[in-house]
Amino acid sequence: MARFLGRRYARSAKTISRTEKIVGAAILSLLMAIIGLFAITTLTGKQPLLDVSEVAYGYVGEVRNAANEPMYNPGAPATKPGVARTDVRLPALDLAGWEPLPTVSNFGPDTLHLKINGRADFFLKLNVVGLTFGRYSHTTDPDSALDVYWFDMDEADQAALAYRAEAPPNLTAVAVGSEGYEVGGAVFFRAGSAYIQIIPSAMRSDLTAASLHLAQLLVSTVDQDNSA
Repeated sequence: MARFLGRRYARSAKTISRTEKIVGAAILSLLMAIIGLFAITTLTGKQPLLDVSEVAYGYVGEVRNAANEPMYNPGAPATKPGVARTDVRLPALDLAGWEPLPTVSNFGPDTLHLKINGRADFFLKLNVVGLTFGRYSHTTDPDSALDVYWFDMDEADQAALAYRAEAPPNLTAVAVGSEGYEVGGAVFFRAGSAYIQIIPSAMRSDLTAASLHLAQLLVSTVDQDNSA
């Protein structure tokens, strides 16, 4: 029997209990399954089973109206979208400690994938006109920020479809725009032809409050655009 510093470190097979054998076999089977899954994923080039989107928290599937008619089918081919807007205005954030104006970038149908790769096809199928992205930064805390994704869907019906397709089943509704909810500190809502997401940099009560306040400012901006 092998020894280490004069002590035995190997056990006789007869001393290993049945429970230990079962546990060991289960661990070995799990390890082999993980290795097999990794090999299949690598060889076939498929995406991993767990793929977190930076845009949506919820499930995206087929959406039906009150008559049980399909309104959005994720497998449907994309139609030709409209022309991207560059005049979407993000409002000044009137909260102490925050930069009033965000850094803004615009993405059209042809460049949408640069910002939301993996999610662009979903919005293209709903005839998205463009995406305006803005980041509001805190003046003293570099870890505090609010990211705004303003999807211009051109029509209110498309904004409603995008909102409802991404909404999780158990959401916390908030009184923002035509429909809105808050999850994990992030705020999602629709107003007019806009579907807007506000995603804070961390799950903190102060950032959630700032997100809700900004949401109301954005609704006012949408209303001003619609009345112009």
